[in-house]
Amino acid sequence: MNVALILTPSYNPDKPPLSLAYLKSYNQRDDINIKCFDLNIDLYSRVSDLNKKFWNSGNVSSWMDKEKLDSLDFIDDRIISLWTNEIMAFNPRIVGFSVYSTNLILALKISKKIKEASKDVFILFGGPGIFTYRSNSDACFLDPVDATILGEGEELLRKVIESVDNKGFIMPAPSILIRREKYFMEKEESTFLIENLDEIPFPDYDDFDLKKYKEPGQLPLLFSRGCVGKCAFCYETVFWRKFRSRRAETVIKEINHLLNKYDNRIFNFSFNDSLINGDIKVLETFCNIIIENKMNIGWWGMARIDTRMDRDFIKKMIEAGCKSLAYGIESGSQKVLDLMGKRYTLKDIEKSIVNTYEAGIKPGISLLVGFPGEDEEDFNMTCSLVKKLGKYLSYVNIAPLGIIPGTLVDRNKEKLGLHVEDSINWGTSDGKNTLEVRIDRVNILADIANEYVGKVSAFE
Repeated sequence: MNVALILTPSYNPDKPPLSLAYLKSYNQRDDINIKCFDLNIDLYSRVSDLNKKFWNSGNVSSWMDKEKLDSLDFIDDRIISLWTNEIMAFNPRIVGFSVYSTNLILALKISKKIKEASKDVFILFGGPGIFTYRSNSDACFLDPVDATILGEGEELLRKVIESVDNKGFIMPAPSILIRREKYFMEKEESTFLIENLDEIPFPDYDDFDLKKYKEPGQLPLLFSRGCVGKCAFCYETVFWRKFRSRRAETVIKEINHLLNKYDNRIFNFSFNDSLINGDIKVLETFCNIIIENKMNIGWWGMARIDTRMDRDFIKKMIEAGCKSLAYGIESGSQKVLDLMGKRYTLKDIEKSIVNTYEAGIKPGISLLVGFPGEDEEDFNMTCSLVKKLGKYLSYVNIAPLGIIPGTLVDRNKEKLGLHVEDSINWGTSDGKNTLEVRIDRVNILADIANEYVGKVSAFE
């Protein structure tokens, strides 16, 4: 049986998608032939240099709004048909889409074309973008999807494959929602998780043309899944449910495997984790092994503010090949940080940023504008923090807060007085926190970041 795994635009074009590579390696076997299709990098490699700007984080809305997406002249019926024909030439029984908020619309468009070509193909959606549409999702909206899988995908995809292979249809199971007329059939969420991430086979990149990516000498890596924090706005804890880490020795083994496989043409690695310092001991062991073995590699990732990462610790990371760190600090107001559940102080933020800079790396930061309870004074504190820390920073990412279904903010939206149309279009009952207000603040903050930092990516 053939299974096609698809990534549609838009997604980070720097490197191949780790999610598809893991799904393939976990489920490939002699009688199951899996092929990955990265339509995102295919489109990115086709468009003009001018249009490559639409893959910048500030332009995510171009992919999430149907009218904006339809206005992009480099996505038309011709390219959709081309992709559909390429997928169908593989003769798949199951076509699975890795769905994010930025590629859902295109995933649905291509799904419809596949169904028109063959009603016998099962269309499966999974990933963070579909996780938000759980609990009796409207089947008309997700037409023509046959089933969705909610949460960690490797074992759930295996259950779908085995069901289709043995019975000829997809059986309902925990965290696998099956289309039934107007709605997807709701089933209890699975308690299954891959507890030992070291047991997952190394990701398989054989289907990806590595030369097409923006950083052809770079591959993604994984330390962990989940997050040790429980921030009120974040879906990581909801999606992954608990924090799990691989052993440093396993990650090093994977790096050596990739270096050997690609004849040392791969020398840079980016960690896809929510945070690379979720387990400080694993991170330190990882650095020690690289230093002891004099491995000539570069790597980077996102980190949580953690005072245990002092100047000496970060120097060790740099000696081990760390080239960049990004901190999700979110706000310059202690009140807002507390409301978010960040569990650190503004002094911790400042100390971490300065320590990172003085150790030898200019860190990047991410900021969220418009968390419920943020007022003008709180916003001004964030502006002041960017001015104060600007000389230590390499870049600033700025976005308005989105209300993601299942998060703590979403579950308490009535208590917080929020009126939510969708994740982006929401406001407070007092009218002081609207999308227009948040966008204005994003623009103000972007101007400040441009002046004091020089590099900024802001939601448009």
